[in-house]
Amino acid sequence: MCGGYRGGLGRTNKCYVLDLLTNVWRQTGIMTETKILTGYSVHPRLGLVITGGHDGHGGSSRAESTMDGSSFRRHASIPTGSYCHCQVRQSIESNVQ
Repeated sequence: MCGGYRGGLGRTNKCYVLDLLTNVWRQTGIMTETKILTGYSVHPRLGLVITGGHDGHGGSSRAESTMDGSSFRRHASIPTGSYCHCQVRQSIESNVQ
């Protein structure tokens, strides 16, 4: 889980994973941008792919991915700043590096 809104505390850029042995969420890392309302999908080679989101000023065009929730890889920006959007993954055979 990455980003989101924490009530009166505002937006966050923190990421968490659920430890299945202890059933406890633990923080693993920090996204490159604090935002809410992002689009997510999972890709077998990129991991969690995060696009857009509201950064407090409007729609973000940033795209990044993480395999482990602690290190992030930037990707080409999406065509327009966007938030509250859905995201889908193309077939595994698509040309994604």
